[in-house]
Amino acid sequence: MNKKGLQEQAALFAEALLQMAEENSNLRRRLEDAEREVLTDHLTGLGNSRHLYIDGARIFDKCAKSGKFFSIFFIDLDYLKSINDRFSHAVGDAALKRLANELIVLFGGSTLLVRKSGDEFIVAMPCPSRREFEATRTSLAARMTKMRMTWKEGVSEKNIYISATSGGIVRRANKTSFAAMLDEADKILLTNKKRRRGDKKQKS
Repeated sequence: MNKKGLQEQAALFAEALLQMAEENSNLRRRLEDAEREVLTDHLTGLGNSRHLYIDGARIFDKCAKSGKFFSIFFIDLDYLKSINDRFSHAVGDAALKRLANELIVLFGGSTLLVRKSGDEFIVAMPCPSRREFEATRTSLAARMTKMRMTWKEGVSEKNIYISATSGGIVRRANKTSFAAMLDEADKILLTNKKRRRGDKKQKS
């Protein structure tokens, strides 16, 4: 084969390699999009329960190996059913998104934020110290007390105030397990919800 023929073959081979690289890149993007789709809550854009158990466990294990603190917060939107019944499910969805945005503002994008199911959200993250945890818990409880949300109804603008109940724990990750912390934080949330409802009944 002469020199010109070899050059033409080399050019064709290079073109084929470039095409294969482009196809591989497109396939990788499609796989990444599919994985993101599986791990995302479509209403709020946060992670879903599958994301929690995959990434949450990974972050927890990293903290356990280094003996660091790990914290988990459960947050539950108050009276979602009442909002749905009184206004509409669209307004209920807007309330869930409003709460999700408040959590994003408070915790930032680097923290694991998920909507586990229905009206329940979970925040899981490494924590520098118990003092930092207490400061975060206080700030979270204060922000969840009264959140204003607005929506359009025809030509008029409606607004209500929503609230959420939270409960959280902090532990040395190497002294417990991720599943045990989730269970404990959930129980604390339920206790706080009962206490809040009891306080409201007494006031009324």
